[in-house]
Amino acid sequence: MSFRKKMMLLLLAFFVLAACTTTIIQAPILLELTQPVSLQKATERGAKHLFTLVQQERGWRSEVLSTRILVLPTFQENTKKILEPTKQIFPYLQQQAPSFKGLHLVNLETQGQTQANYELHSSMLMTEEHGKEKVVLSMWMIEPQSKRRLSTVSSAIRVDNPASKPSLSFNPEPQPWLLALQETSHLVLEAANKDRSWRSQLASTQIVLVPMFDANSKENLNLTGDLQTQLQKQGTGLKIAAISQSTLPPAHYVVHSALTIDKSSEGQVYDLNVWLRDAKTGRLLAHGLNKVLAQGLPYALTAESKDSPVYTEPLNPNTKGFDLRQEMQRPNYQARLQLEAILADAAKAYANAQYAKALEFYEAAKSTKNGMSLRTLAGRYLSLLRMNRHAEARVAFADLLKYGFNRSNMLTFKILFAVDSTKFAGGDFLSSQYQVWTEEIADYLKYQQRCLLVVGHSSHTGSEEYNLKLSTARATVIRQAMATKQPLAGTRTQAEGKGFHENIVGTGTDDFRDAVDRRVEFRKQTCQ
Repeated sequence: MSFRKKMMLLLLAFFVLAACTTTIIQAPILLELTQPVSLQKATERGAKHLFTLVQQERGWRSEVLSTRILVLPTFQENTKKILEPTKQIFPYLQQQAPSFKGLHLVNLETQGQTQANYELHSSMLMTEEHGKEKVVLSMWMIEPQSKRRLSTVSSAIRVDNPASKPSLSFNPEPQPWLLALQETSHLVLEAANKDRSWRSQLASTQIVLVPMFDANSKENLNLTGDLQTQLQKQGTGLKIAAISQSTLPPAHYVVHSALTIDKSSEGQVYDLNVWLRDAKTGRLLAHGLNKVLAQGLPYALTAESKDSPVYTEPLNPNTKGFDLRQEMQRPNYQARLQLEAILADAAKAYANAQYAKALEFYEAAKSTKNGMSLRTLAGRYLSLLRMNRHAEARVAFADLLKYGFNRSNMLTFKILFAVDSTKFAGGDFLSSQYQVWTEEIADYLKYQQRCLLVVGHSSHTGSEEYNLKLSTARATVIRQAMATKQPLAGTRTQAEGKGFHENIVGTGTDDFRDAVDRRVEFRKQTCQ
């Protein structure tokens, strides 16, 4: 055989061998790893699998020429947008490359003119399972000339929240209402964005707002909408909504807020507390405290709170204001949020005069594990009353009385009096019910074999002596109304006035802001 024929056969054998070495892997391999790991670990697992396949396919050629792999940016699977983890993934891959002889990684910035032998693609996708977010990193290798895919590695990512202290802010200078909201909104959103990091590129950050409340009277305020507006103005790409049964499950964060009058300011300044918590764990991310000028503050109660016959939470005359530490120590955060969502739906329906719908929500709240409360029972009573189902409303009020006195030694009613007077106040809707309330309390005394101390209070205006007489006279009016309905109440009740000694607010503004100081309490006591 001639030398020429030998060379031709040798070249033919070489090309056949080369052709074979490029088709070792005929079908792409799919490797799915479901156990969540860190982004670095997931990248390392994918790299080891894909780099091993590349070396197998290249065979002995990797000893002659290095294998160039172009690492393309990581993108969001649905939108194809480049993701921030790109900056982390490439260094992780570079750390693995030295373990594979002949591999050389480049990216779009460093690839130069030499064509890559392979392209490493990656994407991320976020889904939700059982109320929890699931992030999946997919990596695959492609031979660019044939577009053949060697393999795909899919790995669940464990996303760890940054271990950082909550962001805190305190502004001691009194500010107009909207300016204070702008400042605290910036703090909240900055903390949320920092905590979510690159996850916000996979799915919108969702924030829900629990109704703002007066920390002194524990009544919900019709001011949450102002805070929501400011958050929405500053937070582009966020989903911000009031808490409800539909908005709570997908929420990442919850914004709470409380307004407290600064007693040293004689009613001229309020403290605005706004704090951000993780919706799933209750972890505190941010807390802002701003001083707010009372002038220009659109202070108003929600319709539900305004009409409620009772103060639904215990009132403490010795309170010094809002205490975040005490709030954070309250147990069962998730259960409280779920109940709050139902009651928020009920309050919204009530405010929109959808009383039948509101009643359904209050009944639903009542049937939950921790849903039986003064607020729930008061809501049932109000809804029935607004629907003119008066007989059922009276039964609902009796249920409220029984629950309240079984739970506590005292019930605080919104039997309001006009300033410097023993005449009833509080608007036509409430004042028309005062007689019903006193009659039902009188009946309660008859059937429960109880004795009560009727305690009257007054706001901090006028002399001590005058207010003691006024508050005693108010308690006496209530006691006499009960005795008129049920003579037995005359022997089982006593009237006492506290003046302004147990004020909750104590500013003496004599308006709706310190109405709680003109309250009437019914305290259980031993019958003589």
